[in-house]
Amino acid sequence: MEDVKDYEIKALKKQIFISNLKAWIIGIILVAEIIFIGSFFSKMGTFGEESLSENKVAVVRYNQEVTEEFTTTIMERMDEIKEDETYKSVLFIMGSPGGSPTASEELSEYLKAFQKEMPITMYVDSIAASGGYYIASSIKPLIANKNAIVGSIGVIMPHYNFGQLAKTVGS
Repeated sequence: MEDVKDYEIKALKKQIFISNLKAWIIGIILVAEIIFIGSFFSKMGTFGEESLSENKVAVVRYNQEVTEEFTTTIMERMDEIKEDETYKSVLFIMGSPGGSPTASEELSEYLKAFQKEMPITMYVDSIAASGGYYIASSIKPLIANKNAIVGSIGVIMPHYNFGQLAKTVGS
């Protein structure tokens, strides 16, 4: 009787082992298929950076206040794009309410020089006001969403007149 039970236990252990082994093999095959299919789509440009196309359009987004730091980051990214020969043009998406006049001027001049080497299309998706408009208007063609806020270059400079105070206090 003991031999039969031992035999049944061994048979059950063997079946469990085979079942677990089959599950592992099926799991490994599924993972391999997912990796294979993912790499296929990656080569097609659906996922990741690689593409079979040699004529890519780089997309650069300026979607915050114009600052020296972010302007520097954008110019560094544009330099990387210029060095990558697979990029043939740039779609620059502007969405800035403005900010630093110095940074706006710097990026505007940079983009004008960049456009001489590679075509840029400027697209205003939501807002290009003040410094953002200054930057956007430096590139032709300029395309704007029909609901975008575009324009309003204005510099606020406080002016204080101390003439009356000087007369009152004495000069």
